[in-house]
Amino acid sequence: MDRILSFLMWFFPVSKKIWAFNSYPDFTDNPYGFFYKTVSKRPDILFVWLVSDSSTVARVRSQVKEKNVVVYRKHSLLGIWYFLRAGYLFISHGIFGKYNAGRSGKIVVNLWHGMPLKRICYMEPQTEWVTYTDFTIATSPLFQDIMGQSFRKDMAHTLVVGQPRNDLLFEKTDFFEKRKIDRGAYKKVGIWLPTYRYSIVQQRTDGVFHEDQLLFLTVKDLEKLNEFLVKENVLIVVKLHPMDCLQKTDLPVFSNLLIVKQKDFDSQLYPLLGSCDFLLTDYSSVWLDYEILNKPIGFVCDDFEEYKKGRGFTIPDIVDMLPGPILDSLEEIEKFISEGLSNTARTSSTFNQFKDNCSSERLLSLLPSLSK
Repeated sequence: MDRILSFLMWFFPVSKKIWAFNSYPDFTDNPYGFFYKTVSKRPDILFVWLVSDSSTVARVRSQVKEKNVVVYRKHSLLGIWYFLRAGYLFISHGIFGKYNAGRSGKIVVNLWHGMPLKRICYMEPQTEWVTYTDFTIATSPLFQDIMGQSFRKDMAHTLVVGQPRNDLLFEKTDFFEKRKIDRGAYKKVGIWLPTYRYSIVQQRTDGVFHEDQLLFLTVKDLEKLNEFLVKENVLIVVKLHPMDCLQKTDLPVFSNLLIVKQKDFDSQLYPLLGSCDFLLTDYSSVWLDYEILNKPIGFVCDDFEEYKKGRGFTIPDIVDMLPGPILDSLEEIEKFISEGLSNTARTSSTFNQFKDNCSSERLLSLLPSLSK
């Protein structure tokens, strides 16, 4: 497919009035954030969403009200047609494998899916190929350098504009309403976003993997944690990583520890994230986004050294720069919830130069000046 598309690009003139979007999972992350904040401002542009799952097509079409938007499965004839014709392509991971858009006139803006704490792309050992990218984005000069190294782009092609998905931190969520949860009934509502230790997509293990466990917590530990949350009148939404092997594991249902798999998640993540009172995470880059809000952050992990030796980090002294405590036991998690929620995160411009909801606006203003 990639060779065929690379060949066909020679014969399909592109139009800067057609913008194509693709993300993993479908209709999410930075491409969605940029789309959401931009589509009504540019009625002169045809916005094309290329999705992987055919069942997603109808869902996305039902959610989009603007007339200048079309949605197609990316492997359909119309999906490929619009991919070839699009003057701009906004992606979070990559699309169609090893296609080469270098001579097509198409501008590929790789919005990625977070500022990398873990080594990615060309920063990973033995990486031979990385998805084609003309421009990428960063949240600060620190990550401008890291993203530039990861995709082998100079500073002029690594745009410090912030992440469009962070604009959604300030939007209203429909998560609680859809699930008929009375958010006001709880003293605090937190969100727990662990990254995977074993990926069902890449078939790789990072850090220490425990089968049928949530990181180092057994089912019995989760039961104890739920009992503690009931006493504290706290609700925690655990949103599993889309690549986590726990997506295929049946875990118990708890009253105050709501574990949500990707197939059951029908809301946008970032409005939910912004509405929560605190964040639990680990090596996921989501804390870099949440730091904008200056709310409490706890880092649930007990395998820092193993993770560092395996996947590795883009920032060598990252553990000293974390804006919250490391929680490496059930007792530490409970202590953080009972005592630490009054402490705000230690914010800094090192990670986020901009702490607002204008990332999409900054990127949009630069598009006319982008050239290869």
